[in-house]
Amino acid sequence: MPFDPLFQFCERPLTYEEFDTGTYDEQRSVPVFYWRDSLALYTRQDTLQRLVNARQRMLANGKSNDLVYYTLELTSQNIRVAGIRKVLTAYNTAMNLLGESADAINKFIQYRNKAFEPKKEDEEIQKMVDVPERLISRADSIINTIHSAPDQYREQILELRDQIMEVATTVYKHKLFLRQYFKLPEKQRKGLFKQTK
Repeated sequence: MPFDPLFQFCERPLTYEEFDTGTYDEQRSVPVFYWRDSLALYTRQDTLQRLVNARQRMLANGKSNDLVYYTLELTSQNIRVAGIRKVLTAYNTAMNLLGESADAINKFIQYRNKAFEPKKEDEEIQKMVDVPERLISRADSIINTIHSAPDQYREQILELRDQIMEVATTVYKHKLFLRQYFKLPEKQRKGLFKQTK
C-alpha cells in the first residue's frame, strides 16, 4: 500500500490500521476523497508543496505503524531540505537578475554621461532603461517569495533586498530623466544634460 493515500486512487482510501489488520469497515462514515482533483493539483505543485501535502494526508490517514512513522519522519526531513533548496534557488535567481539589471543600467549611465552620443533612436534609448527595470522588478518579485528562511541565510537575504531596492531606485531616477528628456523638442534636449549632471 502506498504511504500517501492519494496513490490508492480511491474515494475512500484504506487507513493504515485497516491495511495492517486486513479489515475494511464499510459502515465507517468518512468524507469522500476527491483523489482526481488532488492528483491534478499534485502535478502542478513543486517538490516542497508535494511533500507538505503528502505529509498532511499521511497524518490524516489514521494510526501509524513503525514503517509509516519512519516515512513521516523522512518526509519531514525532506520538507526541510526542499524548503532550504527553494530559498537558495530564489536567492540565486534574484541575485543573477540583480546583476543583469545593474549591468544594463550602468550601460545606460555611461551613455547618458556621453550626452547620448553616438546618437540612437528614442525607442532604443528607452529600451536601455526598460530592460533593467523589467529585470529588477523580477528580482524583487522573486526575493519576496521568501517568507521564511533558516537563520544562517536571513542576513544575506535582507542585504540582497536592500541591493535590489538600491538598483530599482537608480533605474527609476533615470526613467524620470528620460520622461523629461523625451518631452523636450530635440533642439532643447542637449541642455538637459548640463542641468542634471
